[in-house]
Amino acid sequence: MTDNGKYDTYTASDKLGVMIAKQYNLEIEKIQQNTSKKLQGITFKITEDGEEDSKIKVTNANGKIVANGL
Repeated sequence: MTDNGKYDTYTASDKLGVMIAKQYNLEIEKIQQNTSKKLQGITFKITEDGEEDSKIKVTNANGKIVANGL
């Protein structure tokens, strides 16, 4: 309390850290060699450098995989 009987408040901050992580989107298109045929149902295992977990993706009817937020 202050001399006037009022509460005295203040704010103190400790260290504040901000980490900005870049995220990427990956698009893969699987096309049969020597043709322009796009291949559906092809399985890819996507593993980021330094990570143990993987993502399994399968190409769609257009032969594409999209992996967001890597």
